[in-house]
This record gives sequence, C-alpha cells and structure tokens, in this order.
Amino acid sequence: CDFPEYCNGSSTACVPDVKSADLEPCNNKTAYCFEGVCQDPDIQCAKLFGKFAKVSTYLCTQEVNFQADSFGNCGKLGCNFGSILCGKIVCHWTHSKIVSVVDYDVQYTYLGGHICLSGYLRPETKGLLEDATRMNNGTMCGVNKVCNNLLNCHCDVGYSPPICEPAPLSPGGSYDDGFWYPESKGESLLRKRYAAPQRNGLLISFYIFLPILILTAIVALKWDKIRFWNREGTIN
Repeated sequence: CDFPEYCNGSSTACVPDVKSADLEPCNNKTAYCFEGVCQDPDIQCAKLFGKFAKVSTYLCTQEVNFQADSFGNCGKLGCNFGSILCGKIVCHWTHSKIVSVVDYDVQYTYLGGHICLSGYLRPETKGLLEDATRMNNGTMCGVNKVCNNLLNCHCDVGYSPPICEPAPLSPGGSYDDGFWYPESKGESLLRKRYAAPQRNGLLISFYIFLPILILTAIVALKWDKIRFWNREGTIN
C-alpha cells in the first residue's frame, strides 16, 4: 500500500510519498489499503500480541465484544451485530506460552476449542502509546463494508447500514455520517432524505385524489336522483 520512491539526483527535494488509494485491495484481496497501510487484522494481531497471534473467529469476536467491558466493546457502548467486527480486535493465540506484553492487560477467552485474546491499554501508558487494541480504521469488516474510526461498519455504495444489506438506491455509509439515523436501538435504520419525500408524496396523492372522489360521489348522487324522478314520472 506504500510504494517505494527513488531519488534520481536531478533535485535536492524528495519526490512525493506515493501510496495506494484508500480501499484498494491488498494482501491477495483479503484486506484493504487505508492511509498507506494494508489493514489486515492478522498483521495487527501479530503486532499486538506476537507472531503466534492471528485474527480470531467471528464467534469469539462476538462473544468478547458483546460484553461491553474494557476488553470488548465498540466504544462506550456494546457492539451490535452490524459493528461486531469493528470493536476490540480479538485474536486467536496459537502457542502454549502466555502472551508476553508490557503495555497492555490481556484477557484470555476459551471458546470453541480456541484461545482468544483481547487487550486493554493500561492507564499509565495512555497518552504515551496509541491504543492498538481496537480494529484499525479501514479494516474489512465483511463483504462490501469497512470499519470507520467510530468503530462501526461503513457500507459501500448500494448497501445500507448497519449490516450493509443490498439497497440499490443507497449511497452507502454508516449511521455516523448524518445521512442515516436509527429508528430505535438495535433496529433497522431509516434514511432522513427519503422520509420527507415519501410523506410529501402521500400528501400530494391525497390532495389529488380527494377532489376526484368528491366529484364522483356528487355525480353518483345526482344520477340516482335523476333516475328516481324519471321512475316517479313514469308511474304517475
């Protein structure tokens, strides 16, 4: 994701730093580039806990991040199903020795035959180190979506949050960008820009068809009266 640059001796200044465009695939199309870094969770796990760590299963990530504690969360709140892969990074530990880290507290979770790790940056090191226990911004959190900096999935164009279901008219995004808003906690989202036109369309239809209905009713009543008068004249 970050390409090499070369000096050819024709200038005293370095050439511009050349990087892959954000969200270009990398690592055999299993991850995305973001800010010049391949956001591969396996690489993040190895940097955080050591070379014997790799990204955990979805089941273990779900179990940890649903706890809404220091070792598993999506910010101040617990994760929902749509953002479960954008909270704390949960790693699978493949070695028999205990993880050797200094700056983080480590939680071990045994689930489904695997040992899963999650970390918490110790208070005394906050401000000195960047918190690497959260999933990196731009990491793929499923098909057609990546994690944003607020620990939620950002959907591609044509998909709607929070779980990025197919929606041909959707501009993509997440419920953090102001375009979408939650109908209620944990439920589906409604799009602000579509809500008003839909109501206006119903009102316009109502005002168009109401006079037609009234006119039809008046004609029907007049017609019944004419038929009644004709019938009465025939009897007389």
